[in-house]
Amino acid sequence: MTSAGSGKAGGRTSSSVLRALLSISSSLMPPPYADAARARTGEITGPCRPGPRALRAPRGGCLDGRSVAGDWHPFDAAGGAVRVWLPPGAALIDADGVAWWSPDAELGTFSVVSGDAADGDGDALLAAEREGAEVDVERDERSERGGLPVRRLRYRTRRETPRVVIARGGAGRMHVGGEIEQRLADVLLVTAAARLVRVGYSVRDDAPAPMREDFAEALERIRLGSES
Repeated sequence: MTSAGSGKAGGRTSSSVLRALLSISSSLMPPPYADAARARTGEITGPCRPGPRALRAPRGGCLDGRSVAGDWHPFDAAGGAVRVWLPPGAALIDADGVAWWSPDAELGTFSVVSGDAADGDGDALLAAEREGAEVDVERDERSERGGLPVRRLRYRTRRETPRVVIARGGAGRMHVGGEIEQRLADVLLVTAAARLVRVGYSVRDDAPAPMREDFAEALERIRLGSES
């Protein structure tokens, strides 16, 4: 997947907001030499690791070393235009203007991004995705929710991971990568005044089913504008 900065919409080269729209899914993709066995077996195990990029809050798990419990809970985002409901132990982490949450960022993320509506829209987002992957749009609908115009995009991407040569000292070199990675993205693009808010998720097809289900439920629980 390439940077969204190269995508174009109506002759306009998208800028910072569109780069932010893709930053979570692209910058947090696992390296091709990551622990593939753990990802493919659907295991999310081990102790919590420090730092927001390593946030782990599986069901019954921990967040920054603390145990978690309770029901789904709300977070205000994008200046109050969006209310996000997340499962027990989860929280939105603000990183470079992008609010995001994930039980395992190597496999997928749920994010909220707000920027200037003039910088790019759903068409620009899809164009940027197509520069680095095959894209199949499953859903493209426009509606109004909470007094705000909304576009919902649900699409799948298919890309080849970069080929990398890893030096392993006396064990010689190992060639990795070149694998096909498939992802599902489901997002709402909300226009609030002069702002464009994108809220939704991108997740690998081989992510554990509970993780994919939590992302989907979080998106369905979203409240926009005046929705109660």
